[in-house]
Amino acid sequence: MFLKNNFKILLLKAILPIVLFSMTLGALFFQYTINEKRNGLLHKSEVIVKVIGAILQFDSTNTQERDTGTATITQLQDAFSRLQSNLIPNQYLIGQRSASGIVFLAHSGEEPPTVPWEEKEKAIPMRLALQGSTGVIVDNDYAGNRVLAVYRPIPNTKWALVIKQPIAFYLRPFYIFGLSYLVFVLLFTFLLYVLLKHNESRHAKETAIKEHRFQELVESTDNWVWEVDASGVYTYCSSQVYDLLGYRPDEIIGTKPFDHMEKEEAETISAIFAKIVKEKASIIELENYNIHKDGRRVCHLTNGTPFFDDEGTLLGYRGIDKNITKLKEDQKAIEEMAYSDLLTHLANRRMSLQRIAEEIAYAQRHHMMGALLFIDLDEFKYVNDSSGHDCGDEVLVIVAERMQEEIRDSDIVGRIGGDEFIVLLRSAPLSLDALQRQTESLAKRIIAAINHPIVIHNKEHHVGASIGVAFIPQDGQTSDEVLKHADNAMYMAKELGKNQHFYYKDMLQE
Repeated sequence: MFLKNNFKILLLKAILPIVLFSMTLGALFFQYTINEKRNGLLHKSEVIVKVIGAILQFDSTNTQERDTGTATITQLQDAFSRLQSNLIPNQYLIGQRSASGIVFLAHSGEEPPTVPWEEKEKAIPMRLALQGSTGVIVDNDYAGNRVLAVYRPIPNTKWALVIKQPIAFYLRPFYIFGLSYLVFVLLFTFLLYVLLKHNESRHAKETAIKEHRFQELVESTDNWVWEVDASGVYTYCSSQVYDLLGYRPDEIIGTKPFDHMEKEEAETISAIFAKIVKEKASIIELENYNIHKDGRRVCHLTNGTPFFDDEGTLLGYRGIDKNITKLKEDQKAIEEMAYSDLLTHLANRRMSLQRIAEEIAYAQRHHMMGALLFIDLDEFKYVNDSSGHDCGDEVLVIVAERMQEEIRDSDIVGRIGGDEFIVLLRSAPLSLDALQRQTESLAKRIIAAINHPIVIHNKEHHVGASIGVAFIPQDGQTSDEVLKHADNAMYMAKELGKNQHFYYKDMLQE
């Protein structure tokens, strides 16, 4: 396909400049010829009009018994008849406006018919002359034929003069030249075709060698090389697909990438692929999860380039898939270390503050309200001191699990240090009273869940919870402010007897 396209391009590059140059040169020469003829016709019409004026003056002086105009027209008709020539097919016309249309009073050649005024597409030069204009034009004559004509009104009369020639008279030499040139171009094209065909054959052999080298290169890489048609059906697979998905190439060809994905992933990736196909764009760094033949989820990084036929129709995509499962697992581990508490796997202090800041912005933007619960465990220090840190860690893990069971899926539990936790209630279009009732219910459930005995190594441990509540965004414009105010409320709950909740008020800060 590439060689054929290349061959056509070379042929066009060789012939097209010659054709365009010749056409341009011919057009310029034709225009020059027409311009020269325009000047000649204008001069000739000027001379004839002067002669007609002289004849009219002579007739008006010497003619007594007949109409002066009739005598002049008779003389002009005789003169025009003698001017008729086969070499230069000029036609001379004297016309006059009448009630029925344009009447030709004198003429060379065959007698023109009267042209009705409503047939505006005919006798254009004579119409312009009778309107008082002078010039040279290429337009329709009284028979509707294209002519080169000079038109001019005759002073002191109601007559007008038109001298016309068929435009084809000037095109005939160009037709002869064009035919000769066409023969030359065909001969030149044939010779060029033979030469380019020879080069094409040589390039085909070189391409075959390169394709063999490419195949060897494809087989040597760790990545999976593939080709799909415009609907996403695999038409080629390299052998590396076995290492990535556990299938042989013949098992993959005829299927689609989405056939090897979970349902939700397949719907997402197929929608992305449809958009890429519609835009005829490239596939760039597209992450997608596939199901290995043994059931494992494998993450691929896909890159692909579209290819087209000679008319520009999209035929499909060629590209590579790289297995980045290990890389994604490493990234996830790093993210957990950066944003998760290593003991409880809850959001750590850094992630909690980030989530609080996002919630403040969301609540302000949508005019909603949320809440932050600051939870500190009561009697945890006693458990740590009496039973050891390992036991204390297990208590923290169990407490974290119990809190997660009490919240909605959209809410967030975090551990911000030691035995301190937070629960972030996502914003909702609630009134302050409704939100307060909701947080009160949640706080009571959390306290009850934490108060339930914790058994570790056949020994019961008891801890409680003091909870401070701050509302978002009314109790702080930043995550640090909201966290601090909820912390102050939690200390008030401890002072009031522990194992209960308290709402932040401005007086606490004072």
